[in-house]
Amino acid sequence: MKKAEEKIVVRAAREKVVLKLESRENKVYSKLIELSTRVDSYDINIGFDAGTIGRELNLLRNNVSKELNKLYNDRKAVKILGKPMRFIAADNLVGLNQYLFENVGAFQRTIKTLTMKKEKERTLKTNGKPPNTSIFENIIGAHDNIKRQIEQAKAAILYPPRGLNMLLIGPTGSGKTILAETLYKYAIEIGKLPQNAPYVVFNCADYAANPQLLLSQLFGYVKGSFTGANKDKAGLIAHADKGIIFLDEVHRLPPEGQEMLFTLIDNGSYRRLGESDNNRKADVLLIAATTEDTYSAMLKTFIRRIPVLIKLPSLGERTIKERIAFVRGFFSEESKRVGIPIHVSKEIIKAFVLYDCPGNIGQLKNDIQQICAKAYMDYITLKRDRMEVKLSQVTQGLVDSFSKIVNNKELLIQYLNSSANEDMLFFEDTDRDVERSGYEEIISDGYLDYEYLSSCNIEYYRHLLIDVVSKTTTFLDARKACDVLNCTLDNIASDLNLTLNNGIITKFLLHCVCMLERVIRKEPLQYADNSTFKKAHAHVFKILKRELKLVEEVFGVTIPDTELAYVTEMIVL
Repeated sequence: MKKAEEKIVVRAAREKVVLKLESRENKVYSKLIELSTRVDSYDINIGFDAGTIGRELNLLRNNVSKELNKLYNDRKAVKILGKPMRFIAADNLVGLNQYLFENVGAFQRTIKTLTMKKEKERTLKTNGKPPNTSIFENIIGAHDNIKRQIEQAKAAILYPPRGLNMLLIGPTGSGKTILAETLYKYAIEIGKLPQNAPYVVFNCADYAANPQLLLSQLFGYVKGSFTGANKDKAGLIAHADKGIIFLDEVHRLPPEGQEMLFTLIDNGSYRRLGESDNNRKADVLLIAATTEDTYSAMLKTFIRRIPVLIKLPSLGERTIKERIAFVRGFFSEESKRVGIPIHVSKEIIKAFVLYDCPGNIGQLKNDIQQICAKAYMDYITLKRDRMEVKLSQVTQGLVDSFSKIVNNKELLIQYLNSSANEDMLFFEDTDRDVERSGYEEIISDGYLDYEYLSSCNIEYYRHLLIDVVSKTTTFLDARKACDVLNCTLDNIASDLNLTLNNGIITKFLLHCVCMLERVIRKEPLQYADNSTFKKAHAHVFKILKRELKLVEEVFGVTIPDTELAYVTEMIVL
């Protein structure tokens, strides 16, 4: 009877523990769902770490971490590698088939693709037409500073029967030309214009000194209408029939020319220069652009005929986040143009983000092209393996802007995907292409090229290393192994105040990949004097044992102390 009672007590105690653990898991899961509903998928700090959730629930960080990893294993949470490790509830991410991401950027790209796919499916279901939002994804600020302007322009294109004429207002280089061309592509994408619809661009400033020549280019002319008019000639209006004409610097159009546009805007008819009684027809949507105050530079009667006025901000009015995107985008474009990796120092990146740029986006692009041209010359003459953008290549205006960097450091750190204290490397191909050539770049004649290791940017090098690992491992997923091991090494480096370099990363990843395969095959190495070594380096051993728990959880293994001893030796020696 006594033994039976003891068994009942033990069973009750076990059930109590199980209930407590289940309760803790439910609490963590509920809190993660609650926090995840508030998240913006474009926030660079997306996701929630164990410490944050622990503070919210008054639970120990280690216990919360355990529950979060369990939720990840059960496909109830997405895990984003990094320091700290972040999690987000998977409930609302319908269609997601990946739950482990190497960083926030990888997660955001996946969510963006998933969102666009769902939007396409929803649009096809409702009206049988493809979605019409992707064309604006390449316009920086489309979801931020100029979201209202984009929506206004899209509405003008959509308006029946053939859209509304519009005037884009903004300083030189603010993106008016890019927006106009994008609107033309949007009109084709939604079926408002046929695929072969013309898009004609005319800068009124090119002929401003000769008003007659300007009007003849725009409207055409008949034989004998002026000296040199030896035959009839159609103008750009005729060439733009059934399409869009973009008139840049429209304020340089003389009053006579503006009046000639009245008839075209009002009833779709016009006359060539020299004609008096022959009204020609043209179905043309007008997008005009100006840098000037509209009512002082143009006829009020002309402005009244353009129902949609869209004002674009200068570069100085853009957010720090948008300016960073412009800088990174232009450097990426140049890398693609020349087909060579471009290394840019952190100081130059910051200066480009913050310098006074009166020519706005256009000048920023030109300045970056100018600096890249100098870097390309050094690349050719000095026979380098990549283009290096250095301080000696920048203009005085850019150097003067360095004084502004300190005041904006917090904003830079908030918005840069990589640390604001790191250089950036732009390369022309996708990560997959880089991986394919990584082995050849790092391995020289069968040996590690340590000269290359010491000079290569760490983030770029980590991409290359995936290819090396793929040729080392027998059955492990190279990318997954690199993701997890890189995250683990970053945590170890933080705990031990260790400065990482490409050599340490290489040794750690290659050793640990081989170690994992040995452990999975149940063939771990034996360490000759394991107990003595553990005592001599107890602090490092303890940290490694703790941080390698992530590796054990992801790959479902237990790393024996003998193998940990070899990793410890590699770190301390």
